[in-house]
Amino acid sequence: MKNKNGITMISLVVTITILLLLSTVTITITFDTYHMANVQSYIGKMKVIQGRVDNISAETNDVSSYGFRKLSDLQTTDNATYQTFLNILSNPTSYNIDTAKSWNDTLDTDANHYYYFEGKDLEKIGLKNQDVVVIINFETRNVISKIGVKYKDKVYYRQYDIAGGEELH
Repeated sequence: MKNKNGITMISLVVTITILLLLSTVTITITFDTYHMANVQSYIGKMKVIQGRVDNISAETNDVSSYGFRKLSDLQTTDNATYQTFLNILSNPTSYNIDTAKSWNDTLDTDANHYYYFEGKDLEKIGLKNQDVVVIINFETRNVISKIGVKYKDKVYYRQYDIAGGEELH
């Protein structure tokens, strides 16, 4: 009589292979879900900022009285950030900005039309707990983030350029 205690090597290898495949699929789905949540979070934050910019722009044509920091003020205090934004403005298509969507080639490429906002600055326009760094052109209502978000192997710096980040105006 044959003793049938234990499992065969073949069944062990098959079981391990199935477990590896299941774990790979689970990890891939989890990573994709996490990444899409980050993209949706970015779009949501940018839409909130965009809504406030639209309200301010509708209220006044001149935001200089608000005391916002001009982008050009960063030349002396944070030149690296200033240069990052200048690069984006001077060559928008290299930064995946679709210039056919809410882009004015004259006003949106000129750094003098932009104001700089980070967390504490965004509180001045009524937005609390925002952890983004953006520049805003109130004339064209254009909002551009410093870091952007990666979506489908490209980094996007404006909500308009990502699927689901439609134009609000």
